[in-house]
Amino acid sequence: MRLVLPFCQAIIAVLLSFLGNAQARMALHGQVVWDYFPPAEILLHAINYPAAIATGLTLLHGSFQIGLRYSCVSFVVYLVYIFLLWCAISWFIEQGWPRSDAVRRASLLMIPGGLLFGSVLLLVAFWMLHGPHGGILILSAFLWSGLVLVFFTIAFVRRYLYGR
Repeated sequence: MRLVLPFCQAIIAVLLSFLGNAQARMALHGQVVWDYFPPAEILLHAINYPAAIATGLTLLHGSFQIGLRYSCVSFVVYLVYIFLLWCAISWFIEQGWPRSDAVRRASLLMIPGGLLFGSVLLLVAFWMLHGPHGGILILSAFLWSGLVLVFFTIAFVRRYLYGR
């Protein structure tokens, strides 16, 4: 059961990427435009925002040009991060978070690392306000960063302040 959600999300990511590729070909008529994001790609990145940021940080690539139409290698890295993101989410769902057992099992480096990553997500969300990104992607960026920061802040308080 734990792997159903990650595999479904990976399949959805591949389908949205293919759809985004087709939308780009139809909208651009063969022109190469680097600041155009097809609606399917925006939805793909909105659903998997933390994975998109992790991919950008890993590949030292400062934009959301990580779909199939840009590079197969970057898209494979993106798929790995999507799979890992949804593995973590399904693990916490299965553990019944916010029970203290799930927090207790979290490693000592996971909580500060999660807080740091949530902060990076929030900084990128603010940076996106100045770029050619769609409103759905920007809203998703703020929602994801808020969720990550709240989750790891609660985990920090439970683990270090209350010792649960």
